[in-house]
Amino acid sequence: MIRTVSEKIQESSFPALIRATYLYLGIAATLVFLQGCGLMEISIDENMVLTPESPHSVVFAGADVKENPNFDGIFLTFSRYDKKTQRLIPGASEFTVSDQPLHSGLLVKKIEPGDYVLTSTSFMRTSLLTLKYIDSPDANVTTGIKQDAFVGNAEAYRFSIKPGEAAYLGEYVVAVFKPKWVERSEDVRAQMNEMPNISVYPVFRPPLLSKE
Repeated sequence: MIRTVSEKIQESSFPALIRATYLYLGIAATLVFLQGCGLMEISIDENMVLTPESPHSVVFAGADVKENPNFDGIFLTFSRYDKKTQRLIPGASEFTVSDQPLHSGLLVKKIEPGDYVLTSTSFMRTSLLTLKYIDSPDANVTTGIKQDAFVGNAEAYRFSIKPGEAAYLGEYVVAVFKPKWVERSEDVRAQMNEMPNISVYPVFRPPLLSKE
């Protein structure tokens, strides 16, 4: 049997090297894009201060897609909104919880007290990023989401937090079952051991699906 040159190449490790190279470049390009979009919140200020008298709040949260073969990463962005008007507050606090190739762990961030809603979810697979916004007339994948977008009457994860509070949202696990917020207290304890200036222990408070 006479084999063609292309067949011989397919049998070698060269194609695997090419695929690995494209995979690496794809992930790198995606991560650069995400950094530009503000979705790469990795560093944690271990000197962060929180007491019951603090005017701000602190949120702990994580995500996990390791048990789902369909995804390499996930990004969940929460934004502060006004419950009365059901609109996002321009310039107010927002934060992104993620599980990504360069970071897997809890996000700990100082935020403004108030009401928060999940405004966007992004799934990453190799170099492909799938972005989904909250069901709002002021949001779409072409133009993005307006700073004062209306977020009422849209079922989405929401939570509230008061000044001087530390809230642990849990870890958003995407596996073979329906995605859900899971409590992993050992992760919180380990993180708190590295943050001696936070005197308020975070209470497990998973976001709830709600329309307002």
